[in-house]
Amino acid sequence: EAATEREQLKEARAQVSEQVRSLEVARRQWKDAESQNLNEIEQMARMLAQREAELETRAKTMAPANTLQNEQINSLKATLEAWQKSQLEVKTAPVPSVVSFRSALSV
Repeated sequence: EAATEREQLKEARAQVSEQVRSLEVARRQWKDAESQNLNEIEQMARMLAQREAELETRAKTMAPANTLQNEQINSLKATLEAWQKSQLEVKTAPVPSVVSFRSALSV
């Protein structure tokens, strides 16, 4: 009986030792995965910061061109509006009647 109990205790200790080793392996794997994930997140953050800086630089570079383009558009719009207004004035101008035309010729 004592030998059987000792054998059972020995098996129980072996199981506990194996579980502790498994836990240590799992803990190392967890820490490795955590470290890898943190590295990936930091790398992504650096890439995003770099991309934001590139976009900001691009926006600053494009601003003068956009301003010039907007000025050109506004100028073309003003020209178009002036032309449209002149066309309306031509269409709404009174057309001389035949009678007024003849009286002008007979003078």
